[in-house]
Amino acid sequence: MALAQDLMGLGENPLAAARMAGGGSGPVTLACAGTNAATATQIGGTQFMVYVNSGPAAGGVQLPANGGIGGPLIYDNFVVHNGLGTTMTVYPPTGVTLNVGGSNVTSANGFSLTTLKTLSIWTGPTTTQWFGLSN
Repeated sequence: MALAQDLMGLGENPLAAARMAGGGSGPVTLACAGTNAATATQIGGTQFMVYVNSGPAAGGVQLPANGGIGGPLIYDNFVVHNGLGTTMTVYPPTGVTLNVGGSNVTSANGFSLTTLKTLSIWTGPTTTQWFGLSN
């Protein structure tokens, strides 16, 4: 699996390399933080595969805002796995609604991802709607 820096070393455009690489900039391990969207750990726009393995109980991560340089594009796929011993929260970007299994989630309350569960999320056709599946 090539990482973005490997593809850029071959002359690929940095934005294209981030999206073609396995896991964008490579699978990342993050610590969750905070108790709301404003204080949660921010996921980068090309961190498409995220494993959360540390952080406080009831901590969370926030998905990146669509567009811009380094932000996700329409229908980009993100995978967030909760490797914690407690439930964590995945917050959509501010002003975005995340539809998971028929439930609309806003950044005010986020999506509760229980222990050892995975959330697959896609950016939607607009900058204000994402959708996903949880196992």
